[in-house]
Amino acid sequence: MSKHTPGPWRSDEHFACHSMIMAGDEVLAQTDCKRGAALGTDRANARLIAAAPDMLAALKAWEHWYSEDSSEFNRDGAREMGLALIRNHQ
Repeated sequence: MSKHTPGPWRSDEHFACHSMIMAGDEVLAQTDCKRGAALGTDRANARLIAAAPDMLAALKAWEHWYSEDSSEFNRDGAREMGLALIRNHQ
């Protein structure tokens, strides 16, 4: 499996009908409006893609917390991480 570009990623939504997913100055991907699709859908898709590195980090943390080898399960910490991820990418 190849490695992904490290985060943070961001969605650049300054364009009329497409959004760009960026890491620093590098363009990682671009979403385009389809005929009949709302601009809001395009931008929501771009924000979802841009959240990928944070979602991966959260999943890895959950995997660790739920593993049998972990004695560090912290339900409040896991909950806060999930809520922060949601807030940061709405």
